[in-house]
Amino acid sequence: ISRQQRTAEVFQRVGACRLHCIQMPMATAMFLLVLNAAFGLATSACPNGLDRLSVQIPWFSQPQFAGWEVPNSPGSGAPAYADECLRVQVRPGGPDFDPIEELLSGRADVTMSEGTHIASAVAEGANLTIIANYFQRSALTLAGLNNFTSIQELSGKRVGVWCCGSAVPMKMMFQKAGVTANFVPQGFSMNQLVAGDIDAASAMTYNELALLMEEVDDSTNFLRQRSAISEFSPTAFGIPHLHCTVIVRTERLPELADIGSSKRCFGWDEKTRAGYLHAHV
Repeated sequence: ISRQQRTAEVFQRVGACRLHCIQMPMATAMFLLVLNAAFGLATSACPNGLDRLSVQIPWFSQPQFAGWEVPNSPGSGAPAYADECLRVQVRPGGPDFDPIEELLSGRADVTMSEGTHIASAVAEGANLTIIANYFQRSALTLAGLNNFTSIQELSGKRVGVWCCGSAVPMKMMFQKAGVTANFVPQGFSMNQLVAGDIDAASAMTYNELALLMEEVDDSTNFLRQRSAISEFSPTAFGIPHLHCTVIVRTERLPELADIGSSKRCFGWDEKTRAGYLHAHV
């Protein structure tokens, strides 16, 4: 069995949440600090001082990671990590960062990574445990500007896919639909789609998709509306997509449970734009 086949197999297994995966809502952007609530609730007195926890995010600091960073922001009105006797370092990442390597090397206690990257690491022998996945559906989508009404209309078309494992769920979606497309390497922008170099482009619903709606639609002379964009989501085809999935080294689970000593979530409330902390049950 090839490495690519093995990765796809593990990706399906990871997507089915067979590696201790707990799914959580994307809307609140919550993350789970620990798994085991049996250790009881932490007190604000912190008689033993603050326990340190290093969290590696996979990209630069941006609103996507607000649920991690708000509790470190003075004056935000949100409960702080210190309220739970924690001192949390949120480490920014970037294009040249491998968050899984940061975890395996011990430089981070908790990290986030793409499902395909996790699958590749597990296929190569890494002992990882997923403790949270707060996207209920795929944030990765396929976007087109030519009024495609079904994925079948993309047969033989040029479809932009990203590097670094993001192409896997896209290709799985086409395979499941029984459609053969011409997959083309795509940069992390919508430039190729707008220029007509590709017929459909990979996009994140919270990022690149919005870029298309910041441009003027030539047919209306107004900003492009989402209804004018053809979208095809891997979720609609039953393809798992673990995005920014929270993982730890399996052998450290008992230790991290002791550090957290409660089953807690931090998050970002979309309606009030305020951070909050609550117990996850």
